[in-house]
Amino acid sequence: MAHGTLRVVTAQPSRRPRWAQLCVLVGACLLLTSAGMAVLFGRGLAERNAYTNARACGADPSGDCWVEVSAAVAGKHAVDRVFAADEKAVQINDLSGPEIVLADGGHLWSILHPGDRLTLRLWRGDFVHASAAGRSAETTASPLIDTSRWYAETIGLSGLGSLLLIAGLGWSSRHRGAALVRQRAVAWMIRPASAALCVGIAGMVSGLFTRSASISMVTLAGLAGWGLTELAIQASRLMRRRAAAPVLAAATIPAQAAGESQPLSS
Repeated sequence: MAHGTLRVVTAQPSRRPRWAQLCVLVGACLLLTSAGMAVLFGRGLAERNAYTNARACGADPSGDCWVEVSAAVAGKHAVDRVFAADEKAVQINDLSGPEIVLADGGHLWSILHPGDRLTLRLWRGDFVHASAAGRSAETTASPLIDTSRWYAETIGLSGLGSLLLIAGLGWSSRHRGAALVRQRAVAWMIRPASAALCVGIAGMVSGLFTRSASISMVTLAGLAGWGLTELAIQASRLMRRRAAAPVLAAATIPAQAAGESQPLSS
């Protein structure tokens, strides 16, 4: 008499793919980087508020104040920047004197010639503002410059890191049967992360044209781009469903006809 043997097979969890592990690692690194940039952005925002609230020194130079000095233009030239708008540099006093780099100051730079007088604002040891003949521009040392870029990079990196982290963890969970990415529970995580990424992209694009864009404008542009992208995705899904509906209907009709034509068994 043969006796059968009972074999117990334990289910082994599937191994996480390498690309999923890479997504988790890169996503975590991007989130840590965005946290560090958030600290720098907070410091820059505090410095910007201090500069905005500063006053002219006048007769009482105590406290956080700025002073205006006059300088002569010795020369000027353009500074080429890769993947960004060119900066305009002005040499003051003499050819060996300090160089003032204007941010978004092409309208002021275009009217300056050697020998012209330039009014500079000195704040905390840096020339932060320049003006002449009724035109003015911030310098690259001004706290008003690049604030939106720091903001956009912080938000964009956090969004990209979150998306990579969700993708990596979701794929590994799907192999274990949880199907994390396909659940509705993570929709609230994916949409804010993608919106943050769009805000970061909007800030990078605006940096190609100007360095003094406002944070509100960058945010609105990013959210508008995200909304249009979501609308396009939903529209494409709806079109695919409508295109697939006639095919499914045509496939069910022959099946129903075949079922009705079968003879009844006695």
